[in-house]
Amino acid sequence: MNHDDHVRLIAGAFARPGGIWADFGAGWGAFTLAIRELAGPESEIYALDRDHAALTSLHDGMIRMFPETPLHLIQGDMRQPPKLPPLDGIVAANSLHYVDAKHQSTTLR
Repeated sequence: MNHDDHVRLIAGAFARPGGIWADFGAGWGAFTLAIRELAGPESEIYALDRDHAALTSLHDGMIRMFPETPLHLIQGDMRQPPKLPPLDGIVAANSLHYVDAKHQSTTLR
């Protein structure tokens, strides 16, 4: 999959540009960058992942592609997310399956 594929997969969630978004289980940032592509430069993005190296790589990718976009990197676990401002949306691609099935709905709430 490439950047355009990631954009296509989540495009339906974006009714208008801007907003405050979160990517839970952001990893190396494929969907974080897709969020930015769709939400535009007036967006603000929170990227949460347990892997510090992945977040560092994501930061570098965002600087290369979209240096003007505010990106907040948070090392942590989506099962116990940090306090965040009210969000316009959350992407949790490739991450929810790591949460035990009996806890998935609680995690999403």
